[in-house]
Amino acid sequence: MKSPDNEKEFVRQFLAEETGARPEASTTRESETEQLRQGLHDFEQWARDATERSDEFWQHQLAAIRSRMPVQSAGMFGGSMQAWAILAALVIVAISLLTVAPAPAPAPAAAQVDVDHELLLAVERDMRSEVPTALQPATLLAQEINDGMQSHAANSHSTKEKAHED
Repeated sequence: MKSPDNEKEFVRQFLAEETGARPEASTTRESETEQLRQGLHDFEQWARDATERSDEFWQHQLAAIRSRMPVQSAGMFGGSMQAWAILAALVIVAISLLTVAPAPAPAPAAAQVDVDHELLLAVERDMRSEVPTALQPATLLAQEINDGMQSHAANSHSTKEKAHED
């Protein structure tokens, strides 16, 4: 084997010896790789040229975009008249609702309810009402019990007073 003159030749010979391939196949593969690299380089250059635009192009684009945008007249403080009209209508509606609506009635002071007193009043009303004939014996019995309790309470009260006097 003769010594190679340059580095590419050395690599070509080394690959041919290792793989058992012929040097001609290696050169064909290298030429295909070189063509692919050149094609990629050409594509890269074409893509850059296609995307790079002059200032004139961009000014034309800006003018076209602005011509398609709706023109808004600058009203008070730079806003549109429609927005100010809506705002004014909302303010008028809010003021009219505040002035027309009646003031809420003051809440009545919460009265302290004595449950025992309410029960006593209900019992008194029932006692004054007319009792059906069938329940009259029960009414008599209730009155006797009530009288007995009152007399018993009076006796115990007088007994306590006597005990204090001694």
